[in-house]
Amino acid sequence: MGHLIPAHCKLVGKLVLEPPLTREAIERAAKGKLAYKLTDFYVATDGRDWAVVRVRKAPGATLLVPVRSVKVLSAPDETAYAEDPTVDTTNPSAMLMAAERHAPKARCVVVQGEFNHLSFVVRDASEVRVLALDVVPPYPSKVAELARRALATTGLPVLLSEGRVELADMASSVGPHRRLLMPCRASGLSLDRPVDFLDERPPIARGEPVTLVGCQLSARIFEEHYGFPVPEAVTMCPAELAAAAGTDGWVLVKCCGEKGPFSVHGRVVHVPWSATRGDVAAALEEIVGRDHAEREFVGMDYLYEP
Repeated sequence: MGHLIPAHCKLVGKLVLEPPLTREAIERAAKGKLAYKLTDFYVATDGRDWAVVRVRKAPGATLLVPVRSVKVLSAPDETAYAEDPTVDTTNPSAMLMAAERHAPKARCVVVQGEFNHLSFVVRDASEVRVLALDVVPPYPSKVAELARRALATTGLPVLLSEGRVELADMASSVGPHRRLLMPCRASGLSLDRPVDFLDERPPIARGEPVTLVGCQLSARIFEEHYGFPVPEAVTMCPAELAAAAGTDGWVLVKCCGEKGPFSVHGRVVHVPWSATRGDVAAALEEIVGRDHAEREFVGMDYLYEP
């Protein structure tokens, strides 16, 4: 069936029944019931357990139409319930994230989200896990924030997680006897040791014990300005860090060497350092398409359209 997420909470009704909540009790309560003409699903509860059913209604132009048939989509033993006022129940990624957060082992999760809207997600294995890896500060991570904004306006079945590499931790790996050089002051990095910034072009003599925490572009700028190669460098390039770490999962990074809107390197996807929400949305769409093709999920409908 694929992921099943109603396009809107107006398609979802609610049945409150006496315990115990069984398939038979749900079917008896729903079949023959006069349902609102837009209702295609019911979430049923006895105050403790939950279940989800799809209904088929008799034809008619009236507001209330009798239910002709009932199909249980998720029984009580495979359904969880979560209240989370931060969740937009019309957004597939937000619903998948809520299900993962509140009930990762449940096949179906009923969510009461923002504005008390009630909906549900029935899951299969077609969600795509993406790690947004970034170097911070500045905060928040730009690539993670753009990914969240992109997912808020798309129907992509993405479970997004955020990985942060702290510049302060990188700086701490540089010995105190070495002069520390960072790419620019704009990051807002604050350290308890002296630090110079490459964009301010501090005087540096050949042979000085200088360590640049930067990327290949920073090293090129250093050599072009000072006329000799940087003596020592620690890479802060998210693309290089992701490649060095190795992963079976998808990783989204920003890279100053990327011209855009994105490029794919194995399972690491680069967007430009100056990426827009559109660039990130395009990258996420590519990731989902490739992932589903690899796992033979091509053409799967994960979002229910009435």
